[in-house]
Amino acid sequence: MEDLFKIGFIVINLVFLVVYLINFVIALVRDIKSKNKFKTNEYLTVDGTVIDIQETKKIVSVLIEFTGPNNLILFSQTFDFTPEEFKKNPYELGQKVKLAYNDISKQKKIHLFPILIEGSKPKLDKGPIFANLALVFVAGYFSINILINTFKDYSKPFDEMFSSTYVFIVLVIYLVLLSYLVESLFGIPRSENQNYLKMHGHTTKARVVTFKLAGSKNARGYKESRMTIEYRNHLGELTQTSLASYLYTETQEEYIDIVYDPKNAKNVVYLRK
Repeated sequence: MEDLFKIGFIVINLVFLVVYLINFVIALVRDIKSKNKFKTNEYLTVDGTVIDIQETKKIVSVLIEFTGPNNLILFSQTFDFTPEEFKKNPYELGQKVKLAYNDISKQKKIHLFPILIEGSKPKLDKGPIFANLALVFVAGYFSINILINTFKDYSKPFDEMFSSTYVFIVLVIYLVLLSYLVESLFGIPRSENQNYLKMHGHTTKARVVTFKLAGSKNARGYKESRMTIEYRNHLGELTQTSLASYLYTETQEEYIDIVYDPKNAKNVVYLRK
């Protein structure tokens, strides 16, 4: 029985290691493909205006305002540059620029949606690359340690590497990371989804059916409101979905403005006008 337990635990670790490796490769390929579209002119553009520039020793932030091409809502987007990059291609207040975004007319599923200043060099997103590599490292560390321990003294039935405490800690770590893994493989990051809705989302009024305050407070002291809302899309179809927002806590109105995804009616964000 103990041997079966060991084998099962080893298999679990190896499975997670393989899945994390697959996730890393898939995420990297997706990022490369989305950025390569800017190199092959497979993108659309929208006019923007530089409305603010903030400079520090390590970073220069350029705030650009633009109107969403489908919803005609005024949005803003921040772009960060190193001081060296900014010196090579400086921007000025009031300067007119074009923002580039992927043409998704042939895509069935959106996983990434970067927005760039047209002409700037597309870069791979270091955050997800580091996070996915960290997952591979965690699973690899556990797997290698377990395999080394097992083959070093397999005759010992239940050493400290297979203690209930150790097994519990490892499994909890995997469970905590599972939601990130699922979101990485099948979803779209929150910031990328907001980019997508800025360019392709539609606006409408939604009725707040129920809401409750939950979670921690934001910097202004408001708790997050978790709502159930319903609205009719551009086809007249009634949709009910969930939505969370700190902004709603301030007003708690029955009807709110939202931006929704015409391809996925349950993908909505709160719009504060």
